[in-house]
Amino acid sequence: EDSAPPPPPPTPSWRIGAAFWILGLCNNLPYVVMLSAARDLLEPRPGAEPRNKTRYDCDPVGTGAVLLADVLPGLGVKLLLPLVGTHLPY
Repeated sequence: EDSAPPPPPPTPSWRIGAAFWILGLCNNLPYVVMLSAARDLLEPRPGAEPRNKTRYDCDPVGTGAVLLADVLPGLGVKLLLPLVGTHLPY
């Protein structure tokens, strides 16, 4: 009894590559923007007396808020997606 050979594996299309590129960009772009905003908060203000006598006038509340805004959305997605990901159509 002759059996047919298995079909060849599907070849990846340019759409899959483009999707990974766009998703990777969406993953890294907010991180870079938030870190640069935190860096701007650490820069000394012109004419302001430094509070902590370093070369950066660090505002702990502002810097912490920017870094939390960077980390919390990703943490929320990583915690919730395993619970609801199976119910989302793809």
